[in-house]
Amino acid sequence: MSGRTRPPRLFATLATMSLALVAVACKPATQRADEYETLSDRAFAGKDYRHAADMMKEAVALDDSTPRRWLKLGRAREASQIYSGAAAAYQQALDLQPDNVEALQNLAVLAVRGGEYDTAQRYIEPLLLLDPDNQAGLLSSGAVALAKRNFAEVDRLATRIVEVAPQRADGYVLRARMHDMQGDSETAVRILEARAKDDPTNSDLLMQLMALYRKLGQRDGIRATAIRLMPLFPDDPRYAMEAARAYQARGDTKRAQEIIARVRTKHGGSPSVMTAIAEFWRNNAPPALAAGEIAKVAEASRPAVRVAMARTILGMGDPAATLRVLEPLTRTPIAPTNIEAHTLSARALLAAGRPDAAQAKVDEVLAFDGSNPEALIVRARLRLNRKLYREAANDAQVVMADDETNSEATLLLAEIRSREGNQVLAANVYGTARQKFPDDVGVARAEIAWLLGQKRGEEAAQRAASFLQAHRNASARQLFSETCAQTKAAACRAGAQAIAAGDN
Repeated sequence: MSGRTRPPRLFATLATMSLALVAVACKPATQRADEYETLSDRAFAGKDYRHAADMMKEAVALDDSTPRRWLKLGRAREASQIYSGAAAAYQQALDLQPDNVEALQNLAVLAVRGGEYDTAQRYIEPLLLLDPDNQAGLLSSGAVALAKRNFAEVDRLATRIVEVAPQRADGYVLRARMHDMQGDSETAVRILEARAKDDPTNSDLLMQLMALYRKLGQRDGIRATAIRLMPLFPDDPRYAMEAARAYQARGDTKRAQEIIARVRTKHGGSPSVMTAIAEFWRNNAPPALAAGEIAKVAEASRPAVRVAMARTILGMGDPAATLRVLEPLTRTPIAPTNIEAHTLSARALLAAGRPDAAQAKVDEVLAFDGSNPEALIVRARLRLNRKLYREAANDAQVVMADDETNSEATLLLAEIRSREGNQVLAANVYGTARQKFPDDVGVARAEIAWLLGQKRGEEAAQRAASFLQAHRNASARQLFSETCAQTKAAACRAGAQAIAAGDN
């Protein structure tokens, strides 16, 4: 700008900006910390917890001697589910102010949540000395006593919590959890049901009830609780679907269909939700009608939902309809976006009695992805049918090595060992499956079927009785009844008492 001068207005603007920067830089650290704290408060009020935590982190960097700021940082981190960071912030507040009740109670709760019960006790003791009726302190103390199975202390604390806060459900829930841990889940249910009459919109209470009813396998209780939970969680399809099943069971088909329609409108793009809807139709409509409705939905859905619907149709025993639903996805070459459809079609071709077509399809899939677990399982079944036992076992073992949670591969390996005539190895694999999947009724059913096929009825009944004793739900009772219908084993007489105790 040689030979030229800056315009006066530009000089004024630059001067103003410089003064502003100097003013900010010259503000006391505590004042700047206050400004960051204000920004954090606004973000927290708007539920932008991560930003709130970031702003409070700036605030405490400028002023680390004010307990209030550390507490706010802890709250924001806890709301962001950054629990270790929250505990560190609360500890800073406590170090600055050892009698800070909020810091003590939050640290106690976080320690209990993390299963660190001895650590929790170190915070609970001074907390209850400062505030003997502190609800969080009493509840944390109850959780510690429950974890240590000190049931007399749990009962005392539950009584005290109800006295201190009779309007809340916490004391009742604590006592119910005690009875459940002692093996008396029915009493736990009665306690919570009685409380729910006075507190019908308490979602935490109802969710505890739901968990107990599921544990007991009491379908009527599950359904009745779902109806109560549905309006409290209008966007959660789990409770809506359970409520639809409840209304259907009561004969209110119109209400059930209304719920299903709303769920489809909100969650029609979710494969898991649409699978649940397909299962609803499967269980509540004639097979042909259900399959037709599922296929109709599949044809109007995005690929992921179409595949999920096809899988349900195959589970209903209709491989031809499965292939029709998949055809728009399998007419194009295999790609990451349609490989599941191609793989499922191989399974459907095998189920349809077309082994050559199934082999061609599975070879095509494995040429694209040599470790595809479903394709390996289909190929193992094809090899098993041709009595290629070693090759079939290799495929099943590859899947098991890659995914320890794949129960189908484990059961397939047991079947391979049995069909090749090695019942000792088959027994070992079934034992492994039982240990890896102790709650899977399908695994229990497969082992029991094998035992019955080996004319080992007493062992089959013992397996069914053990599963019933461990689970006490409708599926376990049905498996036990079916097993005992095929054997006169002594275990059936003992297990009948468990059925009588479990039925309601």
